[in-house]
Amino acid sequence: MISDPLLSVHIDAIKNNYQAIRTIGAVDVCPVLKADAYGLGAQAIAQALVSLGCSGVYVCTPSEGIAIREVCPTLPIYILNGITEGTKEVFKDYGLTPVINDLQQFALWERLVASYPTGCVISLETGLNRLGVPERDWSQLTADRLKQARALFVLTHFACAEPGITPDADIERKQNARQLAGYGRALSYFNLSGSINLDAYAVNAQRYPVAQVRTGSALLYGFNQSQSSIALSPTITLQAPIIQITSLTTEDFVGYGATYKVKQPIKSAVVGIGYAHGIPRSLSNCGKVFLTDGARWYTAPMIGRVSMNLINCDVSSVPQEALDKGVVYLLNEHYTLQDMGQDAHCLDAEISCRFNRLEVRYIP
Repeated sequence: MISDPLLSVHIDAIKNNYQAIRTIGAVDVCPVLKADAYGLGAQAIAQALVSLGCSGVYVCTPSEGIAIREVCPTLPIYILNGITEGTKEVFKDYGLTPVINDLQQFALWERLVASYPTGCVISLETGLNRLGVPERDWSQLTADRLKQARALFVLTHFACAEPGITPDADIERKQNARQLAGYGRALSYFNLSGSINLDAYAVNAQRYPVAQVRTGSALLYGFNQSQSSIALSPTITLQAPIIQITSLTTEDFVGYGATYKVKQPIKSAVVGIGYAHGIPRSLSNCGKVFLTDGARWYTAPMIGRVSMNLINCDVSSVPQEALDKGVVYLLNEHYTLQDMGQDAHCLDAEISCRFNRLEVRYIP
């Protein structure tokens, strides 16, 4: 039995996913481990990937880079938010590689590069309108300046490459076409290698050369959002303890706000997990948990509101042998983070990034 919620991260599954993504072609595969590897633990995952010959990882901030550098002394670490006056010493001390997002960052890097150990990456804006040098400024990044800055490659990110990310297929098609064209112009103009996200690699369909593919959720969660046929495996299991089992009658309501009215006598399990541990409140009265007796799996619906540290589940149809185990599963190989995200009407990464309060166990 367990006394606290427990998140198990299956390291071998992540390693297998990395190897599977590598089979897409002759490209470098660079994991995106921002937000502590989407809540799963960047240090442990980075160490596992280094053992496979991983050639670099991406994070957002210098502090995220420092955490990985502590356990991976030689791994190239790319900082997506770029370099600033306030962080410039950190880049030098920890050998971090800045992703340059505008002319101001580039000018700062030009002043520093001679005494810094790494080169830089140039992020180019092609339609996402987030970070990146806009096309109107490309002419200022001349070949001589890029050489002096030790520019390694150019990077861009597609907004609509993930199938179904927008309900308007026409917007998706036009945006992808627009960004592909921009990516092609960038490769031609800068004469540098290109880096795009995994979904965009599928959309690109070999129209333009790609030297590096960045991957986050496909690697870390084990489900394939792209249009390619990569065989991936689920990577996480989430368990929580049953604290109490009670019998409820048709006189009873469940949880804050009395949002669930008992329609017939039921057996309710009170489980020690809630939104403090990352479980979305939107799963109130519509989520589910799973129990096993070792031979079969049983499903129990969540009833009432998800509260800070507790949820209720109707376990009336679950045999006593499974209840005696004293544990429910909220995520497993049959019900993945993607499934939970769909039921909760939110992003899978939005859920896992809240797992920072959970005890994490890494399983080979």
